[in-house]
Amino acid sequence: MRKIRLVIALSVAPFVIPFWAAAEGVTVLTGNDYPPFADETLPEGGLATEVVRRAFLQMSEPVEILFRPWERGMVETQAGKYLATFPWSYNAEREKTLAYSEPLYTFSQYFFTRAEAPFRGITEADLQGARLCLALSYNTSGLEQLVEAGVITLVRPQTLSNCFQMIAANRADVVRVNDRIGWTTVDNLGLERSAFRMIEEPVRTSVQHVLFSRAHPETERLLAGFNAALEALKASGAIDEVMSKHLK
Repeated sequence: MRKIRLVIALSVAPFVIPFWAAAEGVTVLTGNDYPPFADETLPEGGLATEVVRRAFLQMSEPVEILFRPWERGMVETQAGKYLATFPWSYNAEREKTLAYSEPLYTFSQYFFTRAEAPFRGITEADLQGARLCLALSYNTSGLEQLVEAGVITLVRPQTLSNCFQMIAANRADVVRVNDRIGWTTVDNLGLERSAFRMIEEPVRTSVQHVLFSRAHPETERLLAGFNAALEALKASGAIDEVMSKHLK
């Protein structure tokens, strides 16, 4: 009887795969409606998506990149369900549950408004009474004091596209966004550029990162590897090449 049991056990054992070996590589998240940086309809999934994919390739680390609603992806990454989410700017509150990579890239943000709107500058006096639109997933950094002082009212729809639609319909006045993202969003919505105006003075400089979950067991190793790969890509000129391709 012992021999029979032993034969059965040995015949079954080769087909038993440990749970930790069942999946190859890691999964990271990004989202849609953020041209030219992230959207599954864009070539290579957008600028940020291509940079992240190249960095993992540089590491020889298999990676799956999924597109999820921004806030859902953030929550699931914080919980450790996925390794990381991108691209995000710095937020002190997020740093409690997420570790920031080295910067992917840096860009300036501007205010967009209706062509005929009275808003001409970026000071408190210029923005007095403005309904400033900011998508739910966007960082409110630099705006909290203006809201508390009653200078502006924040409007928080789901997406950046919603903000431009609301401005066109006179349900919001201003949106803060990178110039290329802003004009690309206008074009993608089929709206006339002449209906909008970008205030030429930059509002702020935004630095974007990949956020690694502190709850994920591989974060320490993979974050170090990702930063090293990113540095190598920058040194080789590969990041500049990717940016030129997507921002032309």
